[in-house]
Amino acid sequence: MRMNTKPTYEELEQRIRQLEKIIDQSNKKNRLQNIEHRQLLSIFNSLDQPIYVSDPETYKLLFANKAFIKIWGDAVGKKCHKVIQDLNTPCPFCTNNIIFGEFIGRTHISDIRNKKIGRFFHCIDSAIAWPNGKMVRFELALDITDRKFVETEFKNSENRFRTLVESTPAVIWIADEDGFLYVNPAGIKFTGYAKKELYSIKPGDIIHPEMQTSFQEREQTILKGEIDSQQYDIKLIVKNGSIKWLEYTASIIEYYGVTAIVGSGFDITSRKTTENALKTKREKLSKQTEHLAELNTALKVLIEHQDNEKQQLKNNIQTTMEKLIFPYLEGLEHARLNEKNKTFLKIIRLNLETVFSPFANTLHHNALTLTPTEIQVADLIKQGKTNKEIASFLIVSSDTISFHRKNIRKKLALTHSKINLRTHLLSLSLQEPPKR
Repeated sequence: MRMNTKPTYEELEQRIRQLEKIIDQSNKKNRLQNIEHRQLLSIFNSLDQPIYVSDPETYKLLFANKAFIKIWGDAVGKKCHKVIQDLNTPCPFCTNNIIFGEFIGRTHISDIRNKKIGRFFHCIDSAIAWPNGKMVRFELALDITDRKFVETEFKNSENRFRTLVESTPAVIWIADEDGFLYVNPAGIKFTGYAKKELYSIKPGDIIHPEMQTSFQEREQTILKGEIDSQQYDIKLIVKNGSIKWLEYTASIIEYYGVTAIVGSGFDITSRKTTENALKTKREKLSKQTEHLAELNTALKVLIEHQDNEKQQLKNNIQTTMEKLIFPYLEGLEHARLNEKNKTFLKIIRLNLETVFSPFANTLHHNALTLTPTEIQVADLIKQGKTNKEIASFLIVSSDTISFHRKNIRKKLALTHSKINLRTHLLSLSLQEPPKR
């Protein structure tokens, strides 16, 4: 009848297999995460706007898309401020302190002039999770040099307005409360409507329903002179029914004697798509990170439990030997045995007493090529037996033991050393074997 409920060796093996299965599932999760990361980088590379990812601590570039490389070159591994602005220290307008820490999840938008190449960029900064779990800096930059130029020139000279707006890639329109008064070619192309169609409707008619009320309220505050300008993103439904986004700026203007609003903007549909993809990926990565953390905790608990069970099993076996084996050996020691049998009995007792010592396992890990006979010879050498005594115990010649002794020294890398073999073997018996 079993007196305890300790797991059997077969049950331990089953638990180990379960642990291996959990580890395999964790590896599959990591592979899936890597695939999604590559897909995200593929999206970045498909965009025409420069994108880069940098380490917020070292400022080193971790990724740069094709559009970035086309402007600043392939500089992954170099300092972002040196590559982009040609500065030896971090940029004074660096946003690391306002997108990390307690601000994780916040997107920061700002217009920056790049003195190195003489262009203006509309920069969208955010913290995203990298495959190693670390939060890194993501920046998407839109070249708004033309828009900046348009805004400046528009204020300085109304006479040059039409020439500028007709050639700029920015969407520009002028509208009052009754509808559109002017739409430039870029705006006509963006909306998909013909010029006559646009002049028969109002801007609010193509604004997405969920933004129409706020759009009209903002336009009214400008027309009433309550504020000079507004800058925000607007969502539109173009003629073919698809949804597009504009990074929109509205200001008041006198247009042929009529108080109107001039609206200008850049198509940021692809950026919005990227932001949504980033948000989805960030949420998925966050969930996967939480799941992996739970798995790691479970694995740690399982490993600790397995170690405890192994130690308990070892203690049980040792107790059994002390109570059920050693008493009989003591009885044999007092029996009438010849010297050779007494020596064998002594060796048996010594080996049983050291069965839980780290010597055998240490020897196994330090000399995986030792044969069973060589391990037996090594054990007898450790016990201080001479070649002649060992030969007598194993019923072989002394030359054979000498041969085994040389092989043991060779396999333990002692051939050209003056270290005593027995001393070395004794030192191994004091070492903890490496954990598997």
